[in-house]
Amino acid sequence: MPIFEYTCTRCGLEFEILVRKGSAMPACVQCGASELEKGISLMSVSTPHTQKRAIAAAEARTAKLRHERAYEDHKIAHKHHHE
Repeated sequence: MPIFEYTCTRCGLEFEILVRKGSAMPACVQCGASELEKGISLMSVSTPHTQKRAIAAAEARTAKLRHERAYEDHKIAHKHHHE
């Protein structure tokens, strides 16, 4: 199943969606409109360099989420301690 890029002409959202061969035109994932412009999808190329960059980006996102979760846990514990 190829991934196609679309732009909604009603709300302007740009999004990607998997489309099965022969299926109907998808609707906008934000507003539900069926007036979409099909964009150009670039081919994905995987090299050791792009794999390292993808892994580094994923690790950075994970670290950020861990930090945010720890901060929220600290706030809850602090609030509970002072009640």
